[in-house]
Amino acid sequence: MKDFAGSFRAFFSDDFSPDPAAVDKFLKDENVRKLLVELGERYASSTDFNEQECEKILRDFATEKTVKAGTLINGARVALTGQGVAPSLFAVMQALGQKTVVHRLRSVEELLSRSTATESKSL
Repeated sequence: MKDFAGSFRAFFSDDFSPDPAAVDKFLKDENVRKLLVELGERYASSTDFNEQECEKILRDFATEKTVKAGTLINGARVALTGQGVAPSLFAVMQALGQKTVVHRLRSVEELLSRSTATESKSL
């Protein structure tokens, strides 16, 4: 129960501290971050925002960009929740809603800087 406030804060607020290890593992590649921003644009134009459509958009995008879907799934999970481990990404997207998903994917560079700031404070 004590971990709930930290691990699940991203479900209730945009003000959450990402896990620096998850950011380093899944978002350190600039290309992945650029792809997530572009993926956010795809979600912004989606007219049917549900789990199945979110998964289809991501997988089609991964195929188009010739990257592994898992790379985008892991990066998006960190961008959306700040955590490397969370419930199904597409269930998370549905729970957060289209507006929040689009905003967080577009703001992935900001998350990276918040992670760096959090890591600096802990040193």
